[in-house]
Amino acid sequence: MRSTGVDSAAGLKFQYSFTSGQTALAAVFGHCSGNTAGIEQRGRYASSSGVGWDASGKSPGSIATGGVRAVAVVTTIAIIGVDCAAQAKNTGLAYAIPEGEKLAVHDARCASNDATASSIIRDWVRDSRHVLLALDAPLGWPTAFSHALATHRAGEPLRPTAHVMFRRMTDDLISERLGKRPLEVAADRIARAAHAALRLLEELRQSLAVELPLVWSPSWHGGLGAIEVYPAATRIALGVPQSRGSLSGLESRLSFGTMSPPASEHARDAVVCAVAAQEFLSGRAVAPTNAQMIQARQEGWIWAGPSSAQRALCLPAKCHPPAKPGTYLRFL
Repeated sequence: MRSTGVDSAAGLKFQYSFTSGQTALAAVFGHCSGNTAGIEQRGRYASSSGVGWDASGKSPGSIATGGVRAVAVVTTIAIIGVDCAAQAKNTGLAYAIPEGEKLAVHDARCASNDATASSIIRDWVRDSRHVLLALDAPLGWPTAFSHALATHRAGEPLRPTAHVMFRRMTDDLISERLGKRPLEVAADRIARAAHAALRLLEELRQSLAVELPLVWSPSWHGGLGAIEVYPAATRIALGVPQSRGSLSGLESRLSFGTMSPPASEHARDAVVCAVAAQEFLSGRAVAPTNAQMIQARQEGWIWAGPSSAQRALCLPAKCHPPAKPGTYLRFL
C-alpha cells in the first residue's frame, strides 16, 4: 500500500510504501514526517529522492506492536520563480529548493530567443516530480471585462464602470492590504506579460504532458502546479526594501551556494517570486475566503502575506495553515 502527503512548511513531500494496514500507515506517516526518533536511517538514495528510512517495529505505539515495515522516501518540492515579460530577454527565471526557512537558489538567469523560458524550465524539472511555479504576471482578466467584451460591438457603450471593468478583485485587495496597486491587466501593457505567462504554462503542459493546474492551497499533493505572485507585494509583506530587482533584506533567508546573486534585475525578481512561493507553501500567504473563491478562480489571485504591521501586531490573517503531517493522505 502506498500513500503520499506534503509537509509544506519544510517544502518536502513524503512517499511511503507499507506491508500492513491503513491504521499503521497513518501512524508511520505521522512518525516519519514528525519525530524520527526510533527510526533507523538506512542511508541516502539519489539526491532527487532524499533520505530513506526503514521502520521495523522500533518506533513507539501501533508501529511497534504491529511490526510494520515501511520505507519513507523524502522528495523535495522544487520552486521555479518566473519574472514574466513579453520579450524573452526580459524574462527572469530562478530555480530554488526550500531548506527549512531558507531558500537554496541553484540557478537564476534570463531567457533568450535561443534558450526560451519553457526550454530552461523543462531542463530544470526533467527529474523532478514535485514543482511549484510562481509567476509574476496576471493569470486572468477581470470578470466584468470578460463579460462586457464577449458581446460588445464597435461604438456601443460599456456598462461596467472603468474601475470595475479594468481591476481584478485581487488587485483591489492587495492595494487595500499592502498599499501597492498592481498594474491593471485589462488596461496596461502588463497584458502582454500575462499573455506570455499563459502561453508558457501551455507550452509546458504540452511538452511535459502534464496538467499543470493553478494551486489553491499548501495542501497541494504535488506534481507540477503554478501560482500567481507579485514581487512588490512580497517585499512589502516581508518589510524589506521595495526597489525592483532588489534582494536587500532577504539575505538571511537566501543561499546561493557557490554562485553569485544574479546581476540581472529580472533574474533577481524571479528569486523574489520563489520567496513568495515559499511563503505560500509555509501557509503565510493570504488566501481567498470561501465567498471570494469563485471570482478568484475566474480572475486569478495574487499570493502574498499580510502587511508587516499586521504581522507585528499579530492580527489574524486569512492565511492557509501549512500542511500538517498526517493530515493529507492519499492512497494510491
